[in-house]
Amino acid sequence: MKNLFTVLLICMFKASLSQSWPIAEIVDTVQTAVPDQSYALYLPLNYDAEKKYPVIFFFEPLARAQLPLNLYRDLADKYGLILTCSNNSKNFTLPMASLDAADAIIKDVFAKFKVNEDMTIASGFSGGSRVSMAVATQFPAVRGIIGVGAVGPMFSEHTLKGSHRIPYVGLVGDKDFNYLEHYRGERLLTENGVDNIRLVFNREHQWAPVDDYEIGLIWMIKKLDQSGAMAIVNKPLIDDYLQKVSDSVSIVDAARISKCFESDFGVDVIDMSVDASLLAKEQKKLTKAIEVEEKLRLQLEDSLHTAFKLQPNKNRNSAMNWIISTGLTHKRRKEQYQKRDPYRALMYARVFNFIKASGYEFAMEGLIRKNYTQAYVAIEICSSMIENERWENWMKCKLYAMNNDIPTATHYLEKLIKSGFENGKALQADSTFNVLKDTKPYIELTSRNH
Repeated sequence: MKNLFTVLLICMFKASLSQSWPIAEIVDTVQTAVPDQSYALYLPLNYDAEKKYPVIFFFEPLARAQLPLNLYRDLADKYGLILTCSNNSKNFTLPMASLDAADAIIKDVFAKFKVNEDMTIASGFSGGSRVSMAVATQFPAVRGIIGVGAVGPMFSEHTLKGSHRIPYVGLVGDKDFNYLEHYRGERLLTENGVDNIRLVFNREHQWAPVDDYEIGLIWMIKKLDQSGAMAIVNKPLIDDYLQKVSDSVSIVDAARISKCFESDFGVDVIDMSVDASLLAKEQKKLTKAIEVEEKLRLQLEDSLHTAFKLQPNKNRNSAMNWIISTGLTHKRRKEQYQKRDPYRALMYARVFNFIKASGYEFAMEGLIRKNYTQAYVAIEICSSMIENERWENWMKCKLYAMNNDIPTATHYLEKLIKSGFENGKALQADSTFNVLKDTKPYIELTSRNH
């Protein structure tokens, strides 16, 4: 088998020599040697097929492969990077499916392009960040990780340790419900002997803004570029970034990040010094907010599990009602505490976002596993947080269609249409709704899209 794989790589490499790849354009689908495994590709401006290039292997939680490539393509041009993103790896699938996707992509990229073996990075957002850690710990070809919006691995055996000798960049929004995970994760990585840095930006749960990601990228390049060939110590860029951080996130995070750059880059950065007594007070406020957040998260997690065991009825499911009430209360408190205690305000924002995200994730999981009680309860929770009538009606229509309850599914389809939904093609593309194809609202909606 080993010889066969070697022959396959040689054949693929020879074939790639005769293939011309678009430069500075996103290629939606590059087929690998594995059937049904493909990825999006971006080759940087001024790409030269005779040179070796660093590669970032992106993993997107919803398999929106073009998203990170579009977002960071200017960085690829600026630093000379090949960008790839799987079309197959995504949340709500078996974890091994993502590792299979990574295996196919890594082999394909090494076969088709010249790669700087010392500068290969796995990067992902949310569930894709967890995939990135798994990929880096399971595939020796990957040398660094840039994780956005999540730190923990998919399984304990994928935990990053000092013995892996893989540096880690963590990027997280200060209102991201996974901020707490990054906060604790930084300490765990350090205790495990992992060279790491945690960068914070002023956002919720999303891919990092380009300028924040760029700072994480140059930190990673410095750690991986032992030869110094790509040495990047752009002091004005770092100063601009640190100034932005000081204006947009907490004093504690800004001071911590500034200190990291002074020690890791060995350069004098702009004066970010804060009075020691003031910093100590601010740290105490942050610590207190984190402690409260941990307690609230545990209470909410327990209540979620209880809610899924009770009847999916607002009049009888006290746990579900408590979660919804708590979420809406924290949404109000976020505004109330904005001026008097920003740390507490951010904490309430993260807890609210946690309830919203948990509702969404458990709703999707419930539908996939055909756990209709869980799906219904989770839909009620999430829709109460986002106040999105279309999403709620779509999900409930899907839920009852899966349960073959045609009258109730049709009722929610009618409500979906009344809320302004007009995408009949999306309805046809989801086979779940096939049971409704003979109903009047389905026929009328889909006929308008032809």
